[in-house]
Amino acid sequence: MQTLGALYAAVRRTLLAASGALLLASSPAPAQYINPMAVSGITLPVVMNPCPGGKCTGISQDRNRSRTGNASPPARTQAHSATLTFTPSAARRKQNLARFVASSNGDPAVKELAAQAPRIFPQLATAMRQRNLNPDSVADTYAMWWISAWDAAHGNTGTRSASVYTAVKQQAAEAMLNTPKLTGASAALKQEMAEALTVHTLLIDIAMEHAKNDPAQLKAVGQAAATGARRMGVDLSAMTLTAQGFQGAGAR
Repeated sequence: MQTLGALYAAVRRTLLAASGALLLASSPAPAQYINPMAVSGITLPVVMNPCPGGKCTGISQDRNRSRTGNASPPARTQAHSATLTFTPSAARRKQNLARFVASSNGDPAVKELAAQAPRIFPQLATAMRQRNLNPDSVADTYAMWWISAWDAAHGNTGTRSASVYTAVKQQAAEAMLNTPKLTGASAALKQEMAEALTVHTLLIDIAMEHAKNDPAQLKAVGQAAATGARRMGVDLSAMTLTAQGFQGAGAR
């Protein structure tokens, strides 16, 4: 769960200090209350399945490179990484967050996150860079969400290493480079997708932090994360997260 380590404790403190809106303990259904994927209607502008047929892009190539001693990322991913990045616009972010609030029917957690965005997004960007993730890359933000959602669905409350993020962001990039709607996407669409993924990730991880000592709540958050992922085209039960990235659940 703790996708970027101590960041979420800081973000949660930021949110709670500003408002009582996220006092999750008072909610009768904490997992649904804080997880936008379950109830808020915040969707991605492009839906894709990074592991079609239970085969996750890149894992076999990574294994082959490990056997030969060449662990460099796929050349195609490196060569086309610029295709998946964007120059962020403050005006677009404000518009995106307003749209997310509207899509969530005014969900208090989403409203408070939007209100605190000028403080939270810079914190997040710093933490992402410490994990070798580019906050202005739609592939890297997808990797952050993908890991967070999988960990939540499987009840994992630990912290992943930077090498795992590197492997998964390469897989996400490969999948996106095979998705024409993304390779030809405008900067506005890429920023919208990245920021939607960021909101999902933050709310999953804050919910997991709150629920980590309550098995029933932890299970509910995980179920909500899995349901939300399916709506985004990803069956988290069909894959396993390894040190080399995601692989099909039945693979060795």
